[in-house]
Amino acid sequence: TFLYRLLNKALREQDIDILYSLRYFIKDLHEQLTDLHSRQVSTQTPEESKSIITVYRGQLINTQEFDQKLRNNLNGFLSVTNFLSTTVSKPLATIFAGNGTEIHMQSILFQIDIESAINKFPYANISSESAFGDTEGELLFTMGAVFRILSI
Repeated sequence: TFLYRLLNKALREQDIDILYSLRYFIKDLHEQLTDLHSRQVSTQTPEESKSIITVYRGQLINTQEFDQKLRNNLNGFLSVTNFLSTTVSKPLATIFAGNGTEIHMQSILFQIDIESAINKFPYANISSESAFGDTEGELLFTMGAVFRILSI
């Protein structure tokens, strides 16, 4: 949607004017995600609360940015500045990663393993809220989530 593209661009470019204009939307989205996360965690069985959930994100990234933020940061941390959309479907994420034929771009497939017991950054399965329904199996992480880079 238009709003999704505008918000992601503003967050990516740190456009303070647009971010200020969208501040109430950003706050509301974060609060809704936090609430949904709390509701989903509260309905987990004891076994589910100890499980690891694996999700994927496919994207194209500039080769220079890849080297700087990922390759040279092995065992380090990666913080995302936007709301991060992921999927439980590896084949779908692979499609989003592209085919790797663009010059100066890298096709990246992130595998994110989430320990259900750790709740530092809200995330939630938003399939029931998504226009695509359960077809994507989409989990959304709040902005500012931090991930450790274990392998490349």
